[in-house]
Amino acid sequence: MLQTKAGEVKVGVLRTVREEDGEVRDEVVIVGREAEAQRVVVMEGARRIVAKVATREEGSDEEDGEGGEEEDSFLLETNEGWLLETFLYSQSEDMSLPSPSLTPVPEFCPQLQHVLLPPASSTSSSRFPTVIGLSASGRLYSSSRLIASDATSFITTPDFLIYTTFSHEAKFVPLFTLSPFYTGPSAVEHTESFARRANGGAGGENETPSIKRAVERGSRIVTVAPSSTSLVLQMPRGNLEIICPRPLVLRVVRDFLDS
Repeated sequence: MLQTKAGEVKVGVLRTVREEDGEVRDEVVIVGREAEAQRVVVMEGARRIVAKVATREEGSDEEDGEGGEEEDSFLLETNEGWLLETFLYSQSEDMSLPSPSLTPVPEFCPQLQHVLLPPASSTSSSRFPTVIGLSASGRLYSSSRLIASDATSFITTPDFLIYTTFSHEAKFVPLFTLSPFYTGPSAVEHTESFARRANGGAGGENETPSIKRAVERGSRIVTVAPSSTSLVLQMPRGNLEIICPRPLVLRVVRDFLDS
């Protein structure tokens, strides 16, 4: 489901159809409030609709491919990890083609989310589009970049990529460190330098501004409420647990101080 800039809700369905001549093809059916359906042909191998392409903000820089607003669209993933875009106002003869702005993920990821990364520095206002994907084997990607190989679940906030691991930890990575324009320490070398800086300590030059905390064995992320600093986890027994991790708390405290 996607809500357009005009506030209209659109629903996209990926389906396989058989023509009268016996030919089988995939297509996306887009249905709006008025029940008017649009059908767009999809390249062979599309697996499912996994996310929507977010609309860029007004006033964003036109450099580095970040200019202007994008047309509302759905994002699809193929068996090989290729990313296709289906625009809301495509004609029936149009096809879903590989996305010109997103790099494919190296393998099929059952969990995929499209995000706009925050600016990589205080002197830039460019927001780089990427997809965060989690494969069945536990590899967590930002587009083609491997972030972790032991992830079990993930979620994003406007500021952080949060994921759990097989070693029963929840890790928090600032989204701006995933930008290709970020020139600081590698975002995949997870340390607690973010926590030390938050406590007034000095982190090492090559340390990543990220933090981790222990969670119960087998915990999976359900949702996050950044405004209330709450991260909801589901335990193997099925019960839910709410924690208030330090990075989310510090973000809210900083917003209050700034205001």
